[in-house]
Amino acid sequence: MVNIGGMSEPLPLHMFKMMCFQISVIGSLWFDTAEGQDMVEMAAAGTLDLSVFRHKTFGLNQINEALDEVENRHGGFTNVVIKHG
Repeated sequence: MVNIGGMSEPLPLHMFKMMCFQISVIGSLWFDTAEGQDMVEMAAAGTLDLSVFRHKTFGLNQINEALDEVENRHGGFTNVVIKHG
């Protein structure tokens, strides 16, 4: 099994069964700080297409609605953003 991306629920694994049947689990690793900075710079330069993401923006006075949205968002491509001011 290869897990790409985050999960909202714990993944129950039966380690003894996995060991007996020689089943492996491989997870992904996001990115380090330097790679994150590279992505920020590409986004600022317009060379990174961010149109795949859906943004839901809330004011600071809407924090409870934003938290509800996090619970009900449509997968990993929805960003919940809190704007101050």
